[in-house]
Amino acid sequence: NFKLTISLHCADEEKRKCLMPISSDLISLVETVKKYKSLSCREVEWNYVLFNNINDSIEDAKKLFELLGKDECIKINKFNKVEISQLSESKNKDMFISTLESLGMQVEYYETNGADIDGACGQMISD
Repeated sequence: NFKLTISLHCADEEKRKCLMPISSDLISLVETVKKYKSLSCREVEWNYVLFNNINDSIEDAKKLFELLGKDECIKINKFNKVEISQLSESKNKDMFISTLESLGMQVEYYETNGADIDGACGQMISD
């Protein structure tokens, strides 16, 4: 058994392209995932790392809800900073999560393993 995991990280197309330059457009991605779910009868895990003042506003939460809807669960991962990154961990995590929950979306927050070896979410970058 396996689970398809999608690193979403943003529900705004322009912001997402800045964070993830090699990514498909959001509408096509969501439509493809819906098709995959209906054909395979498997769940899909949506992951989202919050970056301070980049993808963690109330507006970002609302866009995420509009994109996925209340039937999807979003897994919020703790960002683990590395020295060479200009990104930082969100200070708006609680507001972002409570906004999604108030809209009816299921949200899970977790801190990933691997930070001690620079292999956790946000740390696997290449030079």
